[in-house]
Amino acid sequence: MRVGLALAVLLGSACGATGPRPSGAPLGDRLDRLSRDLFASLASGDPARVRALQAPDGSLEDLFEPQYVDIVLMDRRMDSSGADRVAEQWLPLAGSRYAGYCARGVGPGTSTLPGLESRVSSIAELVIVARDAAGVWAGVLRDLVEDRGSYRLVRWTIEAPRRDHFELEQWSCDFGRRDGTF
Repeated sequence: MRVGLALAVLLGSACGATGPRPSGAPLGDRLDRLSRDLFASLASGDPARVRALQAPDGSLEDLFEPQYVDIVLMDRRMDSSGADRVAEQWLPLAGSRYAGYCARGVGPGTSTLPGLESRVSSIAELVIVARDAAGVWAGVLRDLVEDRGSYRLVRWTIEAPRRDHFELEQWSCDFGRRDGTF
């Protein structure tokens, strides 16, 4: 119960890719809003909007143990075109509509990112689902971390969305919501 309460308090101000959300909303609703915001940015095809989803370099010292900050920065430099690639991969969803999410590993200490401070809340995996006239798509984001009131990416650990993704059959979530069409 203490973990759930702490998580709810922590996520109360941390579930928005575009900024804080009201803390009075249930956790599932806040995660749904976050997923909708992420979907809108990813499916926009705009590399600048996608790039804005990444935690700023300056906040890494607050998120990681000191010996890992340089490693994360080096990893980012090696994938400097990540936002462009992700925007292009998600562009086919521009005409689709958001259809749900599935979140796994939500809370402090759930990320597999080496050196992430244990107090930092994260979402280990977030499946975002969309629907268009031809069917259902899903894409997976990994290792979102809470940074200054919103969840951000550290690396470009985002799978390109695919039709009939195996995640849609598995659908094993800590938190999730579907629109009922898949």
